[in-house]
Amino acid sequence: MQPLRPLFGATIVVGILANQLLPSVSLAQTPPTWWLVQEMKIDGNIADLTSIGAITQARNGDIFVAQPQDRQIKVFNSTGKFLRTIGHQGQGPGEFEGISNIGFVGDTLYAVDDRLPRITLFRNDGRLIRTIPTQPIGAAALREDTTVKHYSTSSPIVLLPNNRAFVMPHALSDALANGTVTRLSLYRTNWNGEAQKRVAAIPSFHMWYSMQVGSYRVTGRQPFSDDVNVVIATNGSRIALVSTDVAAQKIRIVDLSPNGDTLGTRTVNYAPQSIPTRYSDSIAIHFQGLLKGATIAEARTKLYLPKSFPAFSSALLGEDGTLWLRTSSPINSTNDWAIISAQGKVAATVTLPKFSRILSVVNGIWVAEYDADDVASVVHYRIDMGNVKHE
Repeated sequence: MQPLRPLFGATIVVGILANQLLPSVSLAQTPPTWWLVQEMKIDGNIADLTSIGAITQARNGDIFVAQPQDRQIKVFNSTGKFLRTIGHQGQGPGEFEGISNIGFVGDTLYAVDDRLPRITLFRNDGRLIRTIPTQPIGAAALREDTTVKHYSTSSPIVLLPNNRAFVMPHALSDALANGTVTRLSLYRTNWNGEAQKRVAAIPSFHMWYSMQVGSYRVTGRQPFSDDVNVVIATNGSRIALVSTDVAAQKIRIVDLSPNGDTLGTRTVNYAPQSIPTRYSDSIAIHFQGLLKGATIAEARTKLYLPKSFPAFSSALLGEDGTLWLRTSSPINSTNDWAIISAQGKVAATVTLPKFSRILSVVNGIWVAEYDADDVASVVHYRIDMGNVKHE
């Protein structure tokens, strides 16, 4: 098993958030509810876990948990017993300044450090194999991409066999906010970032805001971004471009191969959930507070405030082609997900603990769950497709 990619694409939310798809999705009949049966838990208080970035599993069952805050990877056996720690903060061999992703290619563990930037390869037991510096995607190699000069970092999202990787460069937020850049690109590269092919070009219009009053500037992600999500299966075998057609009230999914060939399209009907005026007003007032001297009207001109919540806020793609969409809006207290089959049907729904996020949907689901003190634990659930709820 390899880790879930934090959402990359026009929303690039890692990590990851929208209206309650069920009953918001219009269906001919109500789909079944899947229940989660806990099979294993790595207690964050006992294991001294901090922030959880990604998770992956070796062929022998060992579990690797990235700890970006501590700049290390913690390793546990298949029952959750702590085995060892890999790496620590630093810039030497086997050290990290940041860990944006981890995974396996065969029996080789890779860790992507987006700050140095480089990829470090390890054996299962944590022994260092080698370090691969990564390079920005250059304009000379990508002459068809006129926005390349606005890209900042370009660390790999996921490594593939045969010296291949997927990279989605991050554009400068100001360039996205002011419309200089209106699309992002997904590339297939070699492991050190040398471009081989542009797999997809993704429009981006509502990702970032940039506000300035006098000499004071605030830049960040739009609160209701509905840009295209680019989701990659954990083994890199397929890609999904997930977008929303608000006028037609449909979620559209375009499935791509690693070469960028279209494998098919799927559509799912949904019923938009209106954003209450008081809620959008509160967002504008919040941003007014960030901008010294700004008016609410000035804040509103920089914010993307649609009439309805985005149809979904997080997306994960399974290796079997199933697409998991988080569908709870910010005003709901639940953590609801809809599972879209490879054939484009809403196969089921599932509700997770309120303060949790899915890390991976391979071999059941792996979830980071947060307690009242905001301590994260790693929980592995088996999916029960029956009709009886298990506690």
